[in-house]
Amino acid sequence: MAKQSYKNNVITPVGRLSYPYLVDKLSTQIDGRVIEKWCVDLLFAKDTDLSALNKIVKDLIKEQWPKATPELVKKIRVPFKDGNANLDKEGEIKPGYEDMIYVSLDTKNQAPLLKNAKGEVMTPEEGRNELYGGCYGRALVNAGTYDHLGNKGVKFYLAAVQKHRDGEPMGDGKTTSAQVDKLMEAFDDQEDATDNSDLLS
Repeated sequence: MAKQSYKNNVITPVGRLSYPYLVDKLSTQIDGRVIEKWCVDLLFAKDTDLSALNKIVKDLIKEQWPKATPELVKKIRVPFKDGNANLDKEGEIKPGYEDMIYVSLDTKNQAPLLKNAKGEVMTPEEGRNELYGGCYGRALVNAGTYDHLGNKGVKFYLAAVQKHRDGEPMGDGKTTSAQVDKLMEAFDDQEDATDNSDLLS
């Protein structure tokens, strides 16, 4: 397998948190395998400036697959997803996702660093109470490529989350593994060691 390409210490714009498992791991099954991870969806309005993140994704694709044809590039998965395509079992757009762009962030190796709006590190209990589905925050991520079972793409690995402000809770503010099963995708188990530098202030 070719060496994967990475870009560490990238800070996202402020977005709305959804399905946050930031203190306690999400445990779910995908294709018969038990997957445990810390994770969150970060939702952005479609007019949010994501150009810096887009550039990183494009640069990593060029670095990892420099000889890729235009047809292959179109098949390479990128982290940005259309909220209007995120449907529940009744075929309705999930609450909060309509007309939004979202990215699914996760890490299996190390719990993300959690900070409040003042830049202070949260205790686990504070993280459970303050970082709920519907509040706003930004994330420190590490961008990386993957190539697994024919699936090629770029994703953002979660390193830290900082709360920005409160927001209207989504649903009752709680989630279950069953609700998240269809959100999460299986990616290559091999992940680069993340650099959780204390960059959020």
